[in-house]
Amino acid sequence: MEKRLSPQKEALHKFLCANRLHRKTVESLVGKLGWQHTQHRILIYLHLNSHNNPSQRDIAEFLQVTPAAVTVTLKKMEKAGLIERSVSNEDNRVHQISISPYGQRIVRATNHVFDLMDQAVFKGFEQEDLKIFIDYLDRIQANINELDIEKIVSEGRKALKTV
Repeated sequence: MEKRLSPQKEALHKFLCANRLHRKTVESLVGKLGWQHTQHRILIYLHLNSHNNPSQRDIAEFLQVTPAAVTVTLKKMEKAGLIERSVSNEDNRVHQISISPYGQRIVRATNHVFDLMDQAVFKGFEQEDLKIFIDYLDRIQANINELDIEKIVSEGRKALKTV
């Protein structure tokens, strides 16, 4: 006899599977358009933060990697004409990174592709469905933010002792 998942576990499983499938599809789309996923993420970040004059360190924090790890990617992007670097007016050691006009065109084109993908993903959803879905996601995030990790760990340790 097959063991059924609880409704909570089944919902989380389906949510995580959908998230992974979406990410894999986005990465595939970006790749088929000729761009590396990390380069595209940097372009989007620069596009959305152009008013802040982001530095290499800012980009590294966004990607959650070291600034040294970003260096290679930025060099390739600069060589491809996707970004431009300039020295900060406040500190000569800091290089500000900006998206080039060519990089902006890439962002506009991929945004159009992602809009088409979003429409396909939510095909058959009414506006009210989307509002309810957004509300559910907000509630899940709020519940995660309110987790008492120490209490859960304590309960887990107690359960381990009975094994």
